[in-house]
Amino acid sequence: MSWDYDFAREFKKRDNQEIEGAVIGTVISVDPLSVSLFSGSVILNNRNSYVCSNL
Repeated sequence: MSWDYDFAREFKKRDNQEIEGAVIGTVISVDPLSVSLFSGSVILNNRNSYVCSNL
């Protein structure tokens, strides 16, 4: 393929990442809220998460 098709393909791969969906994490702290996901590689707090009443 030519360079322009390869370039467009790279942009498309970047923009269409898979979404994880609902995940279960470990609560580190309740106040302030802090939750660990993916073995500690992601830490959520009250600014970038929300709590559901059921799954």
